[in-house]
Amino acid sequence: MFQFGPFSGEKDPIRRADKDNYLMGPPLYSIVWTVDEEGKLYQGFNQYYRINVFDPEGNQLFAFGREYIPVKNKRYSGRSLQLKDQPPFKPGGWILDEKGNLWILIYSENEDEEVYDVFSPEGIYLKQVTLPHLIYQLKNKKAYSIVSTEEGFRVVKRFRLREKAETK
Repeated sequence: MFQFGPFSGEKDPIRRADKDNYLMGPPLYSIVWTVDEEGKLYQGFNQYYRINVFDPEGNQLFAFGREYIPVKNKRYSGRSLQLKDQPPFKPGGWILDEKGNLWILIYSENEDEEVYDVFSPEGIYLKQVTLPHLIYQLKNKKAYSIVSTEEGFRVVKRFRLREKAETK
C-alpha cells in the first residue's frame, strides 16, 4: 500500500468501555489530513495544534501550529474517556483555497458560527475567519456551503468572501 509517512495518534476507530461500562464511539482524537495540488500532504493529530507537511515521497518538509484557547466541551458529564475541552481543531474540516492557504475548522463557543484559522502554504498564520455556514469548497473568492431552506430542502449556496471593514 502507498504510505505517506509516519503518523502520530490513533489510526483506527475502536470501541472503549469506561468505568461505568458505557461504550464510547470513535477515538477521543482524530488524524486530519488533506493533499494540495502539488501532492504535499498536510497532516495533524487534533490532540495538539501541530500540522506536519510531507512531500509526495513521504519526507517531512516542516511542521507548524498555533497557540489556542481551549473551548469547553458542552457534552462533558464527568465520565472517563470524555474530554473536558474540545480538541484544537475539528476532524474533517480542512480546506485548501486557490492560493494554497490551509483553512482549519476550529471549535467555537458559539455553535451558530464556523471559525477557521487560515495558514499560508508555508505554515504562517494569516488570520481567523468566522462564517455562518460550514464551507465545502473555496473557488474564485467564493465559498460554497450546503444549507437548509425554510422548506427543509438542502441546497448548495455560493457566498462571496470579502474582508470586513475595521470600525474604530
